[in-house]
Amino acid sequence: MSVLPTPADHADLKTLSTVHWIGAVLTAIIACFPLIHVGIGLAMLLSPESFDQPGKPPPPAWFGGIFVAIGGIIVLVGWAYAVALAVAARSLATARRHTFCVVVAGMACFNVPIGTVLGVWALSVLTRPGVKALFDPPPVRA
Repeated sequence: MSVLPTPADHADLKTLSTVHWIGAVLTAIIACFPLIHVGIGLAMLLSPESFDQPGKPPPPAWFGGIFVAIGGIIVLVGWAYAVALAVAARSLATARRHTFCVVVAGMACFNVPIGTVLGVWALSVLTRPGVKALFDPPPVRA
């Protein structure tokens, strides 16, 4: 006996998709903040004399490199997470890639506090039998 999806299942997927889009945009914007560190690190690398203080030598070049590397990694990881949220949003809207959506919902749980709410809500919706039935491929007619 197969479980038939209800109108509430369709509505929940649509709402979940919209919230994932919002989360993706906000994450992409927030992930840009460490670009300030990248800029400071580049300034240290390209113009170390601007950081001179009377009687003290300028910071070593590797210090600016650390700013650039760590800031750049944080930006790239944030943007990758934003892309994953956007792909999950599209997948939820089209009821495709159930496993991917579950994995992204699990990842969202680590983004305290808003991502945790989104992740737990997404997991509770995605594990319902009616919603799972929406993701199943249609039967092939012979």
